[in-house]
Order: sequence, then C-alpha cells, then structure tokens
Amino acid sequence: MDEQEQLAALEQNRETLRLSYREVFATEEGERVLEDLRTRCHSYSVSFEADPYVTAYNEGQRSTVLFIEQMLKDPPKQTEGE
Repeated sequence: MDEQEQLAALEQNRETLRLSYREVFATEEGERVLEDLRTRCHSYSVSFEADPYVTAYNEGQRSTVLFIEQMLKDPPKQTEGE
C-alpha cells in the first residue's frame, strides 16, 4: 500500500469513527451522558486548582469532552488541491 492509499484509508477510518460518535451521542441517552460528562469534566467550571497536578488532571478530563464535541462537528471543508 503506497502513501496515498494509506492516507485515504486513515481518512476513511476517521470518518467512520466520526459517524460512530454522532450515532452514539445523537440518542437521548447519548445526549444525557454527554451533558453529564460536560458537568463532571469541567466544561462549565474552572479547572484551575492551587495544586498543578490537580489542574493537569482536570484539564485531562476537560480535553476528553472537547475531543468528543469536536468529533460531533462537521469536518472542515478541504479546498481543491489539499
């Protein structure tokens, strides 16, 4: 498999995964779980703490929710030649 084929396969896998995220979180239960994650993982609150290790932990939780939210968005449009 050449590099172009590998890139195409990776893109196809990424899109399949994106669709799976959408399918899971589009349900009523999925929306409820995502809202719970937003609340528990500092999407609505400050993640900063005096202890830098606690802040890092909180930011790790928050980044997971941000990743899920990014997967639920439409992928950016690519221009001709990219």
